[in-house]
Amino acid sequence: MKWLPDKTVNANILIVDDTLHNLRLLSNILSDRGYKVRCVPKGTMALATARLSPPDLILLDIMMPEMDGYEVCEQLKTDALTSDIPVIFISALHEALDKVKAFAIGGVDYITKPFQVEEVLARVENQLRLQKLQKQLAEQNALLQEEIRVRREAEMALRLQLKREQLVGAILERIRSSLNLEEVLTVAVREVRSFLSTDRIIIYRFNPDWNGVVVVESVASGWTSTLGIEIGDECFIKTYIPLYQQGRIRALPDIIGSDLQQCHKNLLGRFEVKASLVVPILYGEETSENANSLIPNQLWGLLIAHHCQGEREWHSSEIESLKQLCLQLAIAIKQCTLFEQAKTEIAERKQAEEKLRQSEQRFRDVSEAVGEYLWEVDANNTYSFVTDRVKSVKGYAPSELIGHKPIEFICQEDIEKVRNIFSDAFSKKCTFKLQHRNITPSGEIVWEEVVGIPLFDNQGNIVGFRGTGLNITERKQAEEALQKAKEAADAANRAKSEFLANMSHELRTPLNAILGFTQIMNRDSSLHQEQREHLRIINRSGEHLLSLINDILDMSKIEAGRTTFNEKTFDLIHLLESLEEMLRLKASSKSLDLRIKYTPDIPQYVRTDEGKLRQVLINLLGNAIKFTEEGSVTLRVRVGDCESGRVADAQQLLSPPYLLPTSTGPHFFDLLFEVEDTGPGIAKEEMHKLFQAFGQTEIGRQSQQGTGLGLAISKKFVQLMGGDITVSSKVGIGTKFAFNIQVRLARSQEVETAKESRKVIGLAPHQPEYRILVVEDVKVSRLLLIKLLASVGFCVCEATNGSEAIALWESWKPHLIFMDMLMPVMDGYEATKHIKERASGHQTAIIALTTNAFDEQRNSVLSAGCDDFIRKPFREQLIFDKIADYLGVKYIYEKRLPEQRQKAEARKESSSDHLGGVYSQSVHLSSLQEMSGEWIAALHQAAIEADDELILNLAEQINNTNAALSKYISDLAHSFQFENINALTEKIIKYIG
Repeated sequence: MKWLPDKTVNANILIVDDTLHNLRLLSNILSDRGYKVRCVPKGTMALATARLSPPDLILLDIMMPEMDGYEVCEQLKTDALTSDIPVIFISALHEALDKVKAFAIGGVDYITKPFQVEEVLARVENQLRLQKLQKQLAEQNALLQEEIRVRREAEMALRLQLKREQLVGAILERIRSSLNLEEVLTVAVREVRSFLSTDRIIIYRFNPDWNGVVVVESVASGWTSTLGIEIGDECFIKTYIPLYQQGRIRALPDIIGSDLQQCHKNLLGRFEVKASLVVPILYGEETSENANSLIPNQLWGLLIAHHCQGEREWHSSEIESLKQLCLQLAIAIKQCTLFEQAKTEIAERKQAEEKLRQSEQRFRDVSEAVGEYLWEVDANNTYSFVTDRVKSVKGYAPSELIGHKPIEFICQEDIEKVRNIFSDAFSKKCTFKLQHRNITPSGEIVWEEVVGIPLFDNQGNIVGFRGTGLNITERKQAEEALQKAKEAADAANRAKSEFLANMSHELRTPLNAILGFTQIMNRDSSLHQEQREHLRIINRSGEHLLSLINDILDMSKIEAGRTTFNEKTFDLIHLLESLEEMLRLKASSKSLDLRIKYTPDIPQYVRTDEGKLRQVLINLLGNAIKFTEEGSVTLRVRVGDCESGRVADAQQLLSPPYLLPTSTGPHFFDLLFEVEDTGPGIAKEEMHKLFQAFGQTEIGRQSQQGTGLGLAISKKFVQLMGGDITVSSKVGIGTKFAFNIQVRLARSQEVETAKESRKVIGLAPHQPEYRILVVEDVKVSRLLLIKLLASVGFCVCEATNGSEAIALWESWKPHLIFMDMLMPVMDGYEATKHIKERASGHQTAIIALTTNAFDEQRNSVLSAGCDDFIRKPFREQLIFDKIADYLGVKYIYEKRLPEQRQKAEARKESSSDHLGGVYSQSVHLSSLQEMSGEWIAALHQAAIEADDELILNLAEQINNTNAALSKYISDLAHSFQFENINALTEKIIKYIG
């Protein structure tokens, strides 16, 4: 039966089998099920792959050369990184002992070949489900244990709290019912002695000289009373008073064995004390937020428990109870002294009122000095007080305003706004600030800024407002002038944007046709090698022209402030290596030594704008190669300054394990890049031209290449990435450009995987007829899309404007529309809105086609109703990918023939001798030397990345011109012998270099 993919399955599975057809069969089965599958033919490769990126499950063959499955499993289980990965053995060995051994070394299941598809899927899904359930069970068990512990602690705390609250509650009730301090303290010591079941409880009060007296006491019969005794102990004052002032509590279970000074032990011995508990009573001031909360600021006395019968351990709940009691006693002390303080407060309040009056007078004077007037209105919003300064603002004297409402002097247009603000402030009892226009007695219009605060009576009701008024007419005039200037600048920017949009359209439209038709012609298999080379020349020239246009548009976007920072995670080492591959042939053609060097401490994975960094490096390296005739061009990369210090600290930050971003913020650091050449150098008087738009040195003008924008754009991009660029040069010796950028560390898992690119040659069978409408007013652009889509089997119809598109949509019912956005009669925006407003319009996917250079254009077309966005000129692969995304179309891709695959599998056993033979190596090495450097570089990179599909595509490209070499490369790819391909291409590259 055929399994349908389960879209929820996303587990990673590693398949290890030295038999190629088994790898493919298992890969197809599990991939169709929705799993992410990796395949390796050797045990050593399996160990390396599992350690680098641990899978969720491993399907492991037993009988393999070099290292069998048993040994692989044993090594996996001894490695902490891979020990928890479930291993299912899948082997032709069916003896019971084989299975016992497999389970003994850590296997979780055993599948015997030949196997059934359903069995494999069922066992894989079972193991993945068991693994998930085990993790859930462990997490739930941990949560349950923690909940039990927390509940036990809570129960114990509640019991202790209840007992403590009973004590404090009893004393608190007495505090609330009496303002007699002696009575409150007497009740307190009696209740505490009962609570603690001890021999003596006293409250000791300090005098100003820190001597003191026992003011109340509760003592059991048979023990000496200490009531009224004055104690003056210098030893106690110097040693222990400072500790009690800090709120320290002293619990001594054994006086004799404690660390008390001997003089204090002697004092306690006079009262037969064997154990004691001392809690300070800190006399405080009430907080403004809570009248029951005190801010400790003074040691009033001590609550002391004496145990005279023998040693005693003081429980933490007893200590906490006395601590809470002392807080309540402090409140009682405060309440009992309020009466005496009241008389003092009355006198102080009078003094405060006088100070307030003086303060108000000072405020009035200051307001007059800064040009403000003071005012008050009553609850009816009528002036009750206005200072003389008002005449310079409103033009009226105070006497002309008092008894009138402010709105009587305000412009008619602002009356409703002012009335609403006053009403809102009155209802919400809040301050307000507003600006409005007044009419002076002479009819002049003046702007005023008014600030008001509410006035309250003793019951908290608003009785009016008080505030200031200020003439802001000059400020308003300046703001209006500034607004007009801003509107003029915005209009200029809009005009510039429209010009750029039009220029982008006019330039990209013909380029779309040039580059598009070269792609269509390149699909013609009847073209011979020379014609294909001509097409490549046309395509490269078009790409070069597009690059020049992009430089101009990039500069325009920079000047318009529309350049954005597109941060992403990428492989920095791979970026540097790809630049070397890209530019090596160009440098070799001039016999230049291209060197790319980086220190070992630079991280492999970073976050910044990869596209802009790549463009800057290509600009600098390309310029260096272009202007250097002999010698070398060198790129150096190293770690620079970071947040925590200089280079040494950065190296420590980057030392494994890397300190990745945490909850406190990401770790930023600098990367330093230097591009140095041995070219002619730059004269000092021309250095200022380097980073100017369209500015070129004398050597640059003589080369008659480029636009003079590369360095200007590079400088802006570097600044956007948080750095700067500098240059130093000596005529006749060479030039060095250096720049730094800020980056963040990242993980390999964050790197976006590039989508596989394969050439579409037709539509897969057994699919419905897909109707696609192309709406484009430019004939060549329309013809390009029609030919491209029709060449693979789509049913295509065309329209030249939005009106025709709507008519065809209604009659023909296309599945998808490619909609140009700028057209006569009716543009794409209006046509798209018209279609999407219909109920059936949502069933038709609309993809916008535009030549606009700005990224914000995407938002405009999407808001018009388009489902997606493609910028011209486009590549054919993007067109086919978008159709597949929205219609689910399946394609036939250009790839190896089935019989070739069967022959490659049949040759597997003898491939190592045949493919690795000296004769075969030498023959095909000679054939490779005749291939283009671009093709060799692409093959070399594909071998490094183990991309068998790309290698087969490259081999197919030369099938007509060199069938033997094509077959040889295909055989190596079928047998996963990427190392041999890498070795061959390295020899050719070194030979060319």
